[in-house]
Amino acid sequence: QGCWSGIAFVVMSVVLYSCEPSVPCRVVRMVAQHIGIALTIQEVDIAAGGTQLKDFLKLNPAHTVPTMVDGNTILYESRAIVTYLVDKYAAGSSLYPRDIEKRAMIDNLLMFDIGTLYKTMSAYFYPTLLHKTGYDSATEARMTDALEVIGQLLSDRPYLTGAEISLADIAVAGTLSFVDVCHFSSN
Repeated sequence: QGCWSGIAFVVMSVVLYSCEPSVPCRVVRMVAQHIGIALTIQEVDIAAGGTQLKDFLKLNPAHTVPTMVDGNTILYESRAIVTYLVDKYAAGSSLYPRDIEKRAMIDNLLMFDIGTLYKTMSAYFYPTLLHKTGYDSATEARMTDALEVIGQLLSDRPYLTGAEISLADIAVAGTLSFVDVCHFSSN
């Protein structure tokens, strides 16, 4: 993809403002790699206030990562970013097909992932990771319930929505990588 400047053909790059340990950032990177997009990564040091800088806030008033800039398009929600990238750079693929019913199933799981699975996993892991507290058993029960939903979906098919990989699979895989990031092992 590129744009004609009148003088030369210029290849536009997709810029991703990212923070290495962030699961939502990892999901965007995984999707980009899967569809063959070379991202220009701008690492943001959240601990040093990188998302509060004036230039960053011009891009993203929510001061969060990931934040993607593709020409004049600026997005700062991971699931919006990945659906945009597939629609623009891999349109019609099984990752996010044009069929409205298949897409609705994928959207449902993308929302389940970010709103339930990621939410419970972050509530479970972040306090221990950031504050060195113990794991909370009530939060663990909610996380286990969310993981059981994923297990049920995969009990009779190779991927979450059927026979082919979709954005939902990549998003859930990214969320499940929380276990590795936190160096968690179950007893």
